[in-house]
Amino acid sequence: MRRTFCLRLLPLLIVSACSNPGSSDTEIPISTVIVDEINVFITPETHPDIVWPAKIRTSDDHLLLYEGRRNEFLKFNYEAEELMVIGREGRGPGEFLSVTKFWIRKDHYLLYDFNGAKLLTYDLEGQFLEEHTVDIGELTGSMHVLPSGGYVYPSKGENQALFKIKNPGTETITYAGTAVAGRDEPLGIDYLSIIRSGDIPNYMLNNIFLGSNESGIFAVQHATALVQKFNMDGELIWERSLKEVDALRGVYNEFRQEVESQDRYLPTLVYSYGNHVTDEGVAILLNTAAGFPVSIAWIPNNGDHIQIVEFPKVEKYDLPNNILGFSIAHDQNSIFFLSSSSGIVSRARWPI
Repeated sequence: MRRTFCLRLLPLLIVSACSNPGSSDTEIPISTVIVDEINVFITPETHPDIVWPAKIRTSDDHLLLYEGRRNEFLKFNYEAEELMVIGREGRGPGEFLSVTKFWIRKDHYLLYDFNGAKLLTYDLEGQFLEEHTVDIGELTGSMHVLPSGGYVYPSKGENQALFKIKNPGTETITYAGTAVAGRDEPLGIDYLSIIRSGDIPNYMLNNIFLGSNESGIFAVQHATALVQKFNMDGELIWERSLKEVDALRGVYNEFRQEVESQDRYLPTLVYSYGNHVTDEGVAILLNTAAGFPVSIAWIPNNGDHIQIVEFPKVEKYDLPNNILGFSIAHDQNSIFFLSSSSGIVSRARWPI
C-alpha cells in the first residue's frame, strides 16, 4: 500500500542560545516542520507476540522491538514482517531479567540487563555470543555504552559532575560536565515544600539521558531542557537550551498544577521523554505542553541549529504513564513511534 507523507514548513524562528562553552549570546536558529501523516506499522492484532512493547531501535534494514511483558525481542524488516524472536527471560547465560537499554551495532546486538547487572551480546541472527557483568557501583537504567566499549552514566552530583566515563580496560573514571545539583537530598526531606518554594528537588535535577556517536557524547537534562555535547574525554563542546521552544513554555506551570492536585504521589518535572543519537546528531522526544502535538527536537552534531518536528497525528495517549518510544531510521527516511499501552507501532516520514 502506498504511503503518503505531507510536510509543512513553518517560518524560521530565532532564539538565543550559546554556541560554545565560552559564549552565551550567539543566536541559534530554530525552525519547525510539521509531518501531517502517520501510518500504522504493526499492531497486536497483526502480530500476536506484541503485548506491551517498551523500546524500539532501528538499523539500515531492520528494527528491534523490546516486548517488555514477554521479555523478549522481536526483529522486523521494513515491510512489517516479523523475522525472529531473540532472547528469553531468566538468569542463565544468554537470558535477562529486565532490559533498560539496547543497541544495534554493525555486526551484533548489545543488551543491558539492569536487574541482572550484565551486558549480553547476540549476533544479527539472534544467536547468543557472550555476556559479562557490569559493575559500575551505582547501577542505573540510564547507563550508556560508548562506541569504544566504555560506559557513561549519571554521577548524581558526585564530585559536582554531571556524569561519569568509565574505561572498562583500566577501570579509570572520568567525571564530566557540571552537576545541575548536588547529591540527592536525605531521606525524609519535604519535597513538596521545595517545589512550592519555587525550587526543584535535586533528584529531579540530576536526571539525564545519555547517548553517543563517533563525534561525541550527548547529555539531555530532564528538568532543565538543556542539551550538551562533550568529546570522549568529557570536555564540553557546546550546549543548547530547548526552553525557548514554544511547546515547552507551559511545561513548568503544568507541573506545578499537577503537584498541587496530587495527594498520593509527587510528579516529576521533565522536559523530555527520551532521546536517540544517530550518526548525524541527537533527537529528543519533548514533553510538550497541553495543546501542542508530539514533537521531536533535532540537533545535528555541530549544534548549529535546532529543528522541531511536530507530529499532530501521533496520539499522546496517557503520558507519562504510557511509554511513547521512538527511533529514527535515516536510511529509510522514517521515524517509528511505539505506544506501550496500545501496543501499536506507527511509521512517519522523517523530514531531516
